[in-house]
Amino acid sequence: YCYSLSGRIKITATEYSGILQEVALLTKVSVKQVLQRLDCDDFNEIANARFRYFTETLLPKLTESETSHVLIFIPSYFDFVRIRNYMTNKEILFGPLSEYNKTGKSAKIRKQFSDGEIHFVLYTERFHFFRRLRIQGVRQVIFYAPPENPIYYREIIDMIRVSSAGSAVSTLLFSIFDSFAIERIVGTSRYRKLITAPTSTSVYC
Repeated sequence: YCYSLSGRIKITATEYSGILQEVALLTKVSVKQVLQRLDCDDFNEIANARFRYFTETLLPKLTESETSHVLIFIPSYFDFVRIRNYMTNKEILFGPLSEYNKTGKSAKIRKQFSDGEIHFVLYTERFHFFRRLRIQGVRQVIFYAPPENPIYYREIIDMIRVSSAGSAVSTLLFSIFDSFAIERIVGTSRYRKLITAPTSTSVYC
């Protein structure tokens, strides 16, 4: 039940400053942060739209250019399973790191990734929450969706280590349905511009 408190409680909107500047200041390398908006206004279709963009646009660019040492951060376990099955069927060299992995299996995948034996690692938000491991060998990060905790955004990007300046890149996929999470990352003022910008891609360095 809900009762009126006669105006004793007032709910106001929170203004977030975001952590993009914090990422730029605290990370060990200069990272180009790419924010890719997915223009879909149907909540029932956003999961499919995100999957299509990843499998038809983003992933082919990486596999065709033989890019390696890419960490793919996936907040939802359901999305994780979907991407894992897709990459398995396509015979892409990758390793899955989720909260259900046994310690020995996770250690083996991390070593294979660091040594370049596998090109991608799928990494769930809950795995990061429970383990807080630093994955060695990360050169590029893809956020399949924004993390619920904005601190994770900075922590994941901080794993990137590259030998040449300008080659560190992170890409974050978001839609209007990720409003709360993306606002906490980019800040309220930037979020309002992002969601209405004429171009779907924004870059922060």
